[in-house]
Amino acid sequence: MEEGQRELHFTYLDTVGRPVVVASKSNLVEQHIQDFELHYSFNKVLLLQEPLLVVGAFYLLFMLVIIYMRLDFAISKDEANESRMRAACLIEEVQRLLDRQSGLYSVYSDAIHKYKSSKDATAFANARKKLDGDYRSISNQISQVQSSLNKEQPEAAEKLTELQRKEHEKKQLLDAAIIMAEKVVNGRLSKPAYVEGETNNKTKRQKLSAEMESHGCKPLMKVTH
Repeated sequence: MEEGQRELHFTYLDTVGRPVVVASKSNLVEQHIQDFELHYSFNKVLLLQEPLLVVGAFYLLFMLVIIYMRLDFAISKDEANESRMRAACLIEEVQRLLDRQSGLYSVYSDAIHKYKSSKDATAFANARKKLDGDYRSISNQISQVQSSLNKEQPEAAEKLTELQRKEHEKKQLLDAAIIMAEKVVNGRLSKPAYVEGETNNKTKRQKLSAEMESHGCKPLMKVTH
């Protein structure tokens, strides 16, 4: 029997390989086959190699996770851009409130028309009380949003102030229209005088509405860009 060159056999988590003894014999027949034993010694420390590799791999993984969690990967903030985004959100909120406020005028008009037809002062007083409460609530919300907007975009807040000034004038005209309606119902104002006064009042309100539309939230949005 001749011993050949020894080889190494690698398995998983094996960094040094396991020795393989190669032996050869020629002219063998089946009757020549016999069992044999092979004895060799190895370093027992290598028995710990695979467990240590597994433990080391998990330890390294945990350390990488800890380092990753402690590192600050936050994207640097663009304060100017964030301010514009906040201002845009505030202006959208203002637009929503202004739409609600504008919608109340139609309800006011319906209540006045119903009052002139029914002459029910109590029902009109109750309806007006509720509408006035809704109007004040919306106005307060607009003021709060305007205060926040002033911190982000002072120019837009200034335009909103002008818008609210016109809104105040429009509300005063509406209150005057209500007073005229009460007078004509109570007989303290003639119908011709009421028609003339109501026509003038409505024309002024329409003019203010047109001015508010042209100076509304669309121009405010341009300020934020």
